[in-house]
Amino acid sequence: MVYEVVYDDPHGNPMLAFADGQWFDVTSFAPRPVSVRHALRRDPAWSGAVVQTICLWMRSNPNHERSFDLATELALAVGELARQRR
Repeated sequence: MVYEVVYDDPHGNPMLAFADGQWFDVTSFAPRPVSVRHALRRDPAWSGAVVQTICLWMRSNPNHERSFDLATELALAVGELARQRR
C-alpha cells in the first residue's frame, strides 16, 4: 500500500501511516487499520501532526464519505482525551 504520510517512532522505525482517510499501525508485518483515537495515543509527540493530517485530508476530500467519519472520530477522541486530563 502506498501511504500519504508515515510517522516514525523515536528510533526511526515506521509507526503510523495514513492513506485514503485511514490510519494504520505499521509496526508489524501486516499493517492494520486503527482509529483516530489509537493514532492520537500511539505517540503523544505526533498527536498534533495526526490532527493536522486529518484536517488537511478532510479539506482536500470534502465529498469523500470517509471525511465525515474522520471528523466524528476526531471529535470523540479529543473529547475523551480532554476528559481524562481533568
